[in-house]
Amino acid sequence: PSLAAAHAGLASTLVLEGLTVAGGGEEMESARRSAATALALDEGFADAHAALAFARLFVDRSPTAARASAERALELDATSVGGRRALAWVLAVEGRFLEALSQLSLTRVGTQFDPEVASDEGAILYLSGRTLEARRQLAQVLRREPTFRRAHASLAALHLRERRLRAAAFELEMLDALAAGATREDDRVRQRAAGS
Repeated sequence: PSLAAAHAGLASTLVLEGLTVAGGGEEMESARRSAATALALDEGFADAHAALAFARLFVDRSPTAARASAERALELDATSVGGRRALAWVLAVEGRFLEALSQLSLTRVGTQFDPEVASDEGAILYLSGRTLEARRQLAQVLRREPTFRRAHASLAALHLRERRLRAAAFELEMLDALAAGATREDDRVRQRAAGS
């Protein structure tokens, strides 16, 4: 079981990386392989089913297969954040944005903050046409977690689509700085956290 858990954990990590980098296909394919290995060893890992759901959605472009994997993850563990996130993305792809956001809200426990879930919310808000709310959501993520690359990437993409080139350039520069090793203590990162 520990080997299956390790493969499930690796699959989950690869999904997070796949959602962060442009394209992300290679990471999602690796996530699929790790998830398949975990499930071959032990079918009962919700995280492996959730990772498989992301690969089926973003690589295979099969919402039906992705939904089946996400729902299986939630059957195994109703509190699976990965399963909820995968199901939310399936719903978003189907244009069911309110239901997608509702799935994400089910992942919250008290005042707990998860930058992955919050970034999903920002992206889904954007896809639903709620651009201002999306921008605010992603900016909030970066105030709390200024080194969170996925929110920088999403905000840069949003700014580019809106032709807000200076703002997009800033977010892309932040991504470069983070890739080069910038930390919360660096001036630009502190400025970003302060909202400037």
